Parts: sequence; C-alpha cells; structure tokens
Amino acid sequence: MVCRHLLQAVPDAGRVLAEMLRVLRPGGRMHLIAEDYGMLLCHPTGLDSDGFWQVVPLRFGAAVGCDMHIGRKTFTLLHDLGMADIAVDYVVLDTLRVARDTFARIWEAWRDGYTDSLAEHNVLPREELDQRSFCQCPKPCAPPTRAGQCDTILRAITKIWREPAMGSLFEPADRAAILERLNALKTGASRQWGKMNPAQMLAHCCAAIETSTGDRPMKQAFIGKLLAPLVRSSILGVKPFRKNSPTDPTFVIRDERDFSAERKRLIDLINRFAQRGPAETGKATHAFFGKLSGDEWGRLMYKHIDHHLQQFGA
Repeated sequence: MVCRHLLQAVPDAGRVLAEMLRVLRPGGRMHLIAEDYGMLLCHPTGLDSDGFWQVVPLRFGAAVGCDMHIGRKTFTLLHDLGMADIAVDYVVLDTLRVARDTFARIWEAWRDGYTDSLAEHNVLPREELDQRSFCQCPKPCAPPTRAGQCDTILRAITKIWREPAMGSLFEPADRAAILERLNALKTGASRQWGKMNPAQMLAHCCAAIETSTGDRPMKQAFIGKLLAPLVRSSILGVKPFRKNSPTDPTFVIRDERDFSAERKRLIDLINRFAQRGPAETGKATHAFFGKLSGDEWGRLMYKHIDHHLQQFGA
C-alpha cells in the first residue's frame, strides 16, 4: 500500500494510518512519504527564507487543522499501531542531487499552490507573500500575471539552477558514463598535464577508491585535521580539481603497470563501491578529510576519476 505526500494534508494522520493498517493484508507492506516542513533549511536571504520555513508552515498548519511536522512523528505513530519492520529513509532534495530545472519547478509549484491559501488564512499579509513568492530582488517587480509568473524571478531561477550538477558513483547513470569512458581509454593516450601514463593513472585511481571499499583502511592525517575545514566545500563541490593538484604520497605511482589489468581492477572496484552503498561506505575514513558521508564519498570518487579521465582526453 502506497501513501505519498498526503499525511501533512489531513487533520488526523494517525487515524489515516490506522485505517490503512486495517485494510492491509496480513504480511503486507506500507510505503509512506511523510512530509515535514520544519526540515527545510535555506541559505540566509534578504527576506529571511530560512526563518520563513521555520515559522510559516506551523502557522498555516494551525489555521487549516493539519500537522506540517508530521514527518518526524510518523515512526512513532506506526510503532504505536503495532507495525513491525519499520524503516526510515530521509529523502534529501538539494541542488547536488536534483537537476536545477527540476528543483526550480518544485519551488514554483509550492509558490503557485500555496500563495492564495496562505493569504486566505491570514498566515501572512498578501503584500509580503507576493514579494516573497514572485520576487527576491531589492525592489518589487510589476504585479504577477494571471498565470502566476514573474519574469524577474524566472530569469534568476534559470541563471542560478543551470549550473553544472555534481556526479556520483552511486548514481547509475553517472557510474555508467564513467565506465564507458574507462572502456574507451587507450593505452597510448597522451596526457594533457602531469607525469603519469594511462596505466599509472588507473593504478592511482584504484589506490584512491580502495580507501573507501575497505581494501586500504586509512587514518586522517594531521595536516588534514588542520586544513580540511578550510578546503572541504571547494574539494567536495562542483568546482573542478586544479591540474597538477598535490596528492597523498602513498597514492603516487612511479613503477610501470599493466594497462589492461589496472583498468579491469578499477572497473571492479567501481562496481564494488556501488554495491557497498552509501551507508557502508560512509564508515570509511578519508586520509585527508577524515569522516565523510556516503554521499560525499560517491561525489568525491566520481570527481577524482572524472578528473583523471580528462587528463587523458577520455
């Protein structure tokens, strides 16, 4: 039985869940997406978007008789109903995991779906809602059209959200693209920077990814404890690695390697990495950053291999 994006819109979520349990066949399973508007966190803006999401949903919920924080309570409701084998996963939506255009459309849908209702229930003055919903620039735009559009905010959305997305080895499409490029790499490919040849580069990538698969356990270096907080956002973000960036000396490959063997080893490691999954991978320690989440490992390993494939034009 599936119930998605509903529980925050009914006055008694517990009663809904009880009825679902009543009609569920013995041994059946429920799949729920329970929203929680108190878990929306935003970068500070002139109109205090972060404060908006922490206060306004609660006011709106009280006005319409619904619980906009039902997401954090759903586990307890299911437990109290006697449900077994309850698992909770957080659905994270941000500009690293969701295409920019898609992310922009989500905000537009919330804008178009809630503005009138917020005004109707006197949650915020209509003037403030229009300013928040249709324009984030210092001076208000012209009034919105009947279709609820504002050229200024739409142009801003297009400009901001079309920045390059970050790949991850945990994403099947991103992983398939990396494997395709690896298979297309030639043993005699010319390097565009650095000192390694293609076989050495493959061995270097193997050494790096082995730190996340359990084959090469690491401890965080002292220099990492000092410097990692200063460069973490840059290294783990969408900005490409600099050419000839410094590397851990233990990952430097100086001896000659067999190209075919190293390529096969790297492909096997990438597949093992994906099968290991974010939760297990997140237990590994990075030699420089120390503790990384599984998602951060996925993005970092993708970015590292992508960087070195570009080094040889692949």
